[in-house]
Amino acid sequence: MDMERRYFTTHEAGQLLGVSLPTVINWIKAGRLSAHRTPGGHRRIERDTLVAFIRRHGLPMPPELLEESSAPRVLVLMGSKGDLDPILDLVRRAGLRAMGAKGMLSIGFALGQAAPDAVILDLASLGARAMSIFAELSAIHGYRPPPLFALGDTSDERLRKRVTEAGFFELIDPGAEPVFLRQRLDWALVGR
Repeated sequence: MDMERRYFTTHEAGQLLGVSLPTVINWIKAGRLSAHRTPGGHRRIERDTLVAFIRRHGLPMPPELLEESSAPRVLVLMGSKGDLDPILDLVRRAGLRAMGAKGMLSIGFALGQAAPDAVILDLASLGARAMSIFAELSAIHGYRPPPLFALGDTSDERLRKRVTEAGFFELIDPGAEPVFLRQRLDWALVGR
């Protein structure tokens, strides 16, 4: 099997995961594993989606998938007026794979499609809505949200308390050093 490819058949995914083809199909039908259909109607699973699924469920990572996809995927979410570029740059400098979404419609779509290992929400651009996102995600039956980080002023004690009470993993300063961000994210993923 050529591991440099970006997409896998359901049969190949089953081989990599050590499960039967019907199990993979059931995971797709239940919405646990994302797949798309080819024009001929066959299902294909993106390599990064497969890696994220493996990490999210604590399955052993096949050595073939480690090489290219070993860095965790981080989804940065912002309000429509926020500037994603500085935060995406911080995430990339931390050695992580960065994705971004702006505005509430894009955020919902990105969470469903990206299968991130962790999510960073920009509190300043999302406003009051940011604090409720964790609760909304946790309320979805059968969905276990990835670790959520809030991006905001870490010197504000009231904000720190609100972030903790809302269920976020941690409040991160927008000016954080890349090494610090990587350490905190790795710590959050240890228990996953």
